[in-house]
Parts: sequence; C-alpha cells; structure tokens
Amino acid sequence: MAPTPTRSIANTAISLGLVSCPVKMYATSGDRGVEFNSFHVHDDGTQSRIKAPYICEDCGASCRGETTRGVVRDGETILLTDEELEQVQVDCGRTLDVQHFVETALINPLFSEKSYFLEPDLSSPSPRQTEEAYATLLAVLEEKGKSGIIQYTLRSKTHLAALRPETVRGNKVLVVQNLMWPEDLRNADFESLRREVTPSRQYVKILGGIVDDMTASFEEDAHVDTYAARVEELIESKVTGVPMTPREEAAAAEEVGDLLAKLEKTAEMVAGKASSKRKHPAKGRKPAAETAVTVAVPRRRARSA
Repeated sequence: MAPTPTRSIANTAISLGLVSCPVKMYATSGDRGVEFNSFHVHDDGTQSRIKAPYICEDCGASCRGETTRGVVRDGETILLTDEELEQVQVDCGRTLDVQHFVETALINPLFSEKSYFLEPDLSSPSPRQTEEAYATLLAVLEEKGKSGIIQYTLRSKTHLAALRPETVRGNKVLVVQNLMWPEDLRNADFESLRREVTPSRQYVKILGGIVDDMTASFEEDAHVDTYAARVEELIESKVTGVPMTPREEAAAAEEVGDLLAKLEKTAEMVAGKASSKRKHPAKGRKPAAETAVTVAVPRRRARSA
C-alpha cells in the first residue's frame, strides 16, 4: 500500500463567498523508482560522479547562487529582478478562490496536470468549523457531480485548477486538479487527418466486438511498473552476484495479409481469452459498472496581466 503524504507543500484555504475553509495541500504523487546519477569511467576502471555546476558560457566561472532571471528578445538580453516580478504578480493569491462550478464530467482530461490532496487544517483557530465546512463541501460536490473552478498562486506561478471530490483507496478527499491553460494545449491539425475516411461497417463490427470482449473494470493496483521492478532486480543481481531470471520473449505476431484477416484473427484470440477468464475468474474481483463520460474544454476567465 502506498504511504500517505506527511509533509504539506502549502497551508492555504478554500474560499467560497463568505465561507473559508483552511486546508493543507499535499502532492498526490512522489518520486518512485531508481534515480540514476551520471559517472565518468576512467581508463583505470575507477569511476567519478559527474555533477552539473552552473558554468558561465563566456568566462567559465561557476555561478551557483549568483544567477539573475531574464529573457532574450530580438537579440537583446532583458534582465528581471525579483522585485520587478513581484510588482506584476496577479491578483489571485495562495487561497483557492472558487470562481464558479462546472459538471466534473465536462472537464476535458487532456487539460489535467498535477493534482494535490487537501486536508482540513485542524491547527486553525476554529478546527470544528473547519471540519464541518470541509465535510459539507465534499458531500455537496460529490452529490451534484460538480467541480469548482479556481485560480491560485503557488511558487510564483498562477494555476487554473478544478476543486473536486475523489475517493482514493476508500478514502474520500478533496483534490485540486491543476488544468492546462487553453493556449498551452497544442493543435491537433495534422495533415494526415484532414482527409475524411469512412471505416467499413464490417471492420467496425469486428473491432467493436473485440473492444466489448476486452472491456473490464479499471483497477489501479492491478497495474505494475515492470521496467522499474526489472531495474531493481538488475541492481540487486549486480550487488549479490546472482544472475537475473531471463525475461520471456514475447511471441512474434504472425503476418496476416489484410486488415480484415487481422481483425478476425484477433477476435478469435480475444474470444478464447475471455472464455478462459469466465471459466477461471480472478479471486476477489467483481466487475465494476462502466460509465460513459462526455468531455469538453473548460472555459477560462480573463487572466490578469
């Protein structure tokens, strides 16, 4: 079971009209897997770790801790001080100000970025009221299927986000889901997709059957990062001197002449697997109901200069 985050990244508050609910903000995910370092292997076999210093391109001096932010425009370098950047800071602050509510199902998943857990801050002056406000907002948003659209500032950057209820491994919690600004989403106007192609009804029927047979409930804990596990196994084998277990090679796909033949052959394979699963169901697993979700781009309010 994954650990619960213990260190908050910010103390803030959900602001809704005259109602304010102090909360603590936690990252929903952390670094996992092996973090590689870079090494220089010398001719004699010894190794030295390579660090990445801040080296000036012109004089070669190390400038760590002595840098100034800036941009290059039309060949001219424009430097910006911390004081100047503070003067142009937008109106929204660290509080999570709800601007309006939307149907959660209408938020396009393409816009979703990093998310954060919110915990009621019981160190606030009125912990009882904080608990009640948090529980009430969580219950109402869950009942109505709504999310609050908010803007807030964290680490000198303004974020557009959705405040929504979520159930994480049986625990109900409010989550801040950062959303991409509309202008940051690239266009999908690929030339190869401009020509309208009408798929064959026969192809659609066969592939539709394959999709139906392969449909299952989504269970997060059923998916494993096999690459990270194999890297750990590789490191362990080099430490202990015990060889790794050989990886099973995937069977090569048989060449089939045309798309229809491939679809029919795939349908036969899937049908066989589905039949086997029905005869030997996984222990403790029950099929979950599937829900169709309609998505749309969230509308963005005017952004302060």
